[in-house]
Amino acid sequence: METKKTLSLLAGLGVLVVAAYIGFGGANQQNTALAASPADTEVKLEDEKAKLGYMYGSQIATDMVRAGVVSEIDIEAFLAAQRDAFAGREPRMSLEEMQAVQQSYMAKQQAAAAVLAAQNKAKGE
Repeated sequence: METKKTLSLLAGLGVLVVAAYIGFGGANQQNTALAASPADTEVKLEDEKAKLGYMYGSQIATDMVRAGVVSEIDIEAFLAAQRDAFAGREPRMSLEEMQAVQQSYMAKQQAAAAVLAAQNKAKGE
């Protein structure tokens, strides 16, 4: 059952990232400052395990920045969720809560995209 939850959450994250492509943004100043903390410089990329971890983290973060979702999230909460998952702890939110948040966010993004599409259509006419 845990595998199904994990797959559902990963699929949900994928949908969230795709939905964010129609959103707004990039990294905001608060998240940029947090991401540039000195603790990041302590990572030693000397073995394959470290390099794989860095590679996966870089790919996920780069996709999120490109999608514009970074300005939409609390980076500390994002990192806490990763730590919890990696440690095998139960999520701090229920699956239902996560789905509700995702659905609300996606509805907001879809509404913004519809407004933008209408504006672009009006400009083209």
